[in-house]
Parts: sequence; structure tokens; C-alpha cells
Amino acid sequence: MKRKCGNCKHRWWQNWGSTECCMWYSMTTTEEEEIKEAADCEKYEEGNPSCFDDEQYCPSSTNGDYSPSNPWDAPGMSIHDFI
Repeated sequence: MKRKCGNCKHRWWQNWGSTECCMWYSMTTTEEEEIKEAADCEKYEEGNPSCFDDEQYCPSSTNGDYSPSNPWDAPGMSIHDFI
């Protein structure tokens, strides 16, 4: 596996009740830049950010769980609720 910002544990972290993005991760625009930044980063650690653990997961349309075009995918809803 290539050392990239996208597979670093420290690309996201909790800060004062919100989730912050690593400054270098958010500034890269190409995969080559991302690989270079991760190679030079002393905080790099392979894995998933702890702030995205399954226990803290909350379904939402912004996470791609459901959208206004298919509201029956929302938690607790069924297509039969709309027919």
C-alpha cells in the first residue's frame, strides 16, 4: 500500500466538538502531491481516523445513505410508506 494522506490516521481529528481536517491533506490537489506530503509527514500513521469509528456513525444524506430522491432509504422508512 502506498503511503498517502488518504490512509493516514491523523487526516481527521475531533476539535472543540467538530471534525477538523489535516492542513496538508486538505491542500493537496493531485495524488502525487498527496503521496509526497505523506512521505514527508512525521505524523503519518496508517489506519482509519478514530473520529470515524462505527460507534459514532450517524446516517445522513450527506454521507450518501439516502437523499431527497430516495427518502425511503432514510432510517426507519420504507418504500411502502410512500405508496
